[in-house]
Amino acid sequence: MVALTRILVPHDFSETSDAAVQYAVALARQFAANLDFLYVGDRAKEELASELPFGSDGQVAEDVKERLLRMLTPVDRVALQPRFFVRAGTPA
Repeated sequence: MVALTRILVPHDFSETSDAAVQYAVALARQFAANLDFLYVGDRAKEELASELPFGSDGQVAEDVKERLLRMLTPVDRVALQPRFFVRAGTPA
């Protein structure tokens, strides 16, 4: 059997990505794996501004992290040790 130790969860704040998070969390619990969240966007600030106000451009990664953390329970935040990455570029 495959033993997962780290799970990468790309996220674009769509409903499909939300469902993927739930699946990834279940896998991470099962395998005691860590989670890495990845958000890629050309204009992260503009794409998320409608739901989450941003400060400076340097604040984008922290704001993405805060929004993604809301998807996890406090227990999962501690147990799964999620990491968050924001990268500029075209997601595809």
